[in-house]
Amino acid sequence: MTTQDFHPHVADAHDAARIMAPATTPLADALGAAIEAAKAAEEAYQGSEEGSPEETALKLVADQADDAVEAARTALAKSDEERTWQLTEEGEGYDTEKAGSAAEALDIARDNVDRDNYGYSNDQRTLYVDVRVNCEATGEEAEATVALEPDEPECGEREGHDWKSPWSVLGGLKENPGAWGHGGGVVVKEVCAHCGRYRVTDTWAQRRDTGVQGLTEVKYEDADETSSEWVASLAGDAE
Repeated sequence: MTTQDFHPHVADAHDAARIMAPATTPLADALGAAIEAAKAAEEAYQGSEEGSPEETALKLVADQADDAVEAARTALAKSDEERTWQLTEEGEGYDTEKAGSAAEALDIARDNVDRDNYGYSNDQRTLYVDVRVNCEATGEEAEATVALEPDEPECGEREGHDWKSPWSVLGGLKENPGAWGHGGGVVVKEVCAHCGRYRVTDTWAQRRDTGVQGLTEVKYEDADETSSEWVASLAGDAE
């Protein structure tokens, strides 16, 4: 006779621990079954008499059931089977989505970011939004920062902006007008030959909220007297 014959609770726990879905069953279902089996095994162990042979046997079964849960969780995490992910944007969880990996879920979170959801979306510079995804079932998580470039302001010309780098307007070195070193990067300023607006690209920008450096930021500045006079001179030369 076996230990299970003497202790029916041990037999019940073993039966629970064996409630694992076959290989053809989705891994998410297998994980759910393993978790339920582990709960049953733990309840049987907690209900056993302290110091009894039954307690020792049930503790072993409960440990094995926990190992089965971890194995099922690992198998699901390594697979491309769809599972539920919590999507978080700027620290606020807002939705759940099905995805087969952290990278896929993160792509969904990135695509969901909408500049119009932020009150300062009319700011003519790059906005940075932090997104995060996590799968409760597997413990997987991933995060990223989404850079939202500002929309180019409208130009008076039908063809749109024509960005140029005239030294007479932008200054700097004559061989590389409108460019200045900035930290580990460079700031490049251009001017539109149609409307006189400026576009400034900083490859060593710093987030104002976190202080992180080394980002690329684009911003637009209104035309000024210098750029307007330059645009007018171009029009005069064309006549």
